[in-house]
Amino acid sequence: MKKSIQKFSLLLFIFIISCGKKKLYREIGFAMDTYVEIKIEGVPKKEEIIKDTFNEIKRIERIFNSFDKNSFAWELNKNKKKKINSEIKKVIETSLRVSKLTDGYFDLSIFPLSKIWKECIKNKKLPEKEKIEEIMKNLFIQKF
Repeated sequence: MKKSIQKFSLLLFIFIISCGKKKLYREIGFAMDTYVEIKIEGVPKKEEIIKDTFNEIKRIERIFNSFDKNSFAWELNKNKKKKINSEIKKVIETSLRVSKLTDGYFDLSIFPLSKIWKECIKNKKLPEKEKIEEIMKNLFIQKF
């Protein structure tokens, strides 16, 4: 009888604790060349919030993905005189501030180096040291 009371007490305790917990809702998706996991709890309309969040990530990716020939970033890299809107201008200004604060370790100009490494992965061949050095001369990191 004593064991039954202890088991019942333990189950009751676990039940009471679990009633106070908010249910965690999570979803995993693929964006920006990586897996993205979004977790949310304690708010109504969790599914809608996560859907909106993934939509915003995809919107940003459509603008800033330098490897997507349909993105604004791709076009900007090809046509340096392309006009930018206020959102893009703010992102560039913020990126430059962060680059300066990190002594160039955050580098908005990294695309040429990323491009060569992406080609190397595709071709299964390391880039030539001289080619990397040439690209590095034009990156912001060298200017701080």
